Amino acid sequence: MIRLLIVKNDNSKLSELHSYFSQKGYTVDCANNGLTALHLFSSQSYDIIVLDVALQDINGFSLCQSLRNDAHLDTPVILLDINNKIESKLLGFKSGADDYLVEAVELLQKHLF
Repeated sequence: MIRLLIVKNDNSKLSELHSYFSQKGYTVDCANNGLTALHLFSSQSYDIIVLDVALQDINGFSLCQSLRNDAHLDTPVILLDINNKIESKLLGFKSGADDYLVEAVELLQKHLF
């Protein structure tokens, strides 16, 4: 069974993603801010992390970089962003992301299957 962590600041989208992936057989944990995500990262292990760039307490780029450099986490990270600019995508990969998706729930669902 795949263990998935979704970190998203929009609770309605977070709920929709949780429901979708749970129905597909994933074990899903959710966080709606960076602090909760950091707690979950330190206390659980995940097969994949979906991380929103636009968190209210810390941006996803910084959080991803911290996971890679400070926590030495090698779990695959997919960054979600509403920004489709090449500079943002490059920053995402530079911060340690394994993939970068322009945010759309449909794209995320397609990407993971």
